[in-house]
Amino acid sequence: MNIQKKIKKLVVSVVMFVLGRAFQTASRLDRVIQDEISKWEEGVVIKMQVLSNGPAMCIKKKDDRIRYLVFGAKTADLTVSFKNIEATFTVMSGGWGPSRAWPRIG
Repeated sequence: MNIQKKIKKLVVSVVMFVLGRAFQTASRLDRVIQDEISKWEEGVVIKMQVLSNGPAMCIKKKDDRIRYLVFGAKTADLTVSFKNIEATFTVMSGGWGPSRAWPRIG
């Protein structure tokens, strides 16, 4: 793996970590997020990952809050997968919005 790809992987890993912790904190402090989470089933797990053993982030609803799962989860109720580290890096660094990252279906 070349140095540029390693740097991209590191940046994506850090962004996913910060994003997971931000969800956890926001679920404790923000009323709008708390209202939304209250509609979720207890124990629901959401995972964001880069395919081919890339970085991943998992969050879980527990006790009406979002918990960042430091060690991830083997299974998830919803998984958002990115095809490769290059596409993930472009989205995570603000180069593309999610609507451009995922092709339209139909």
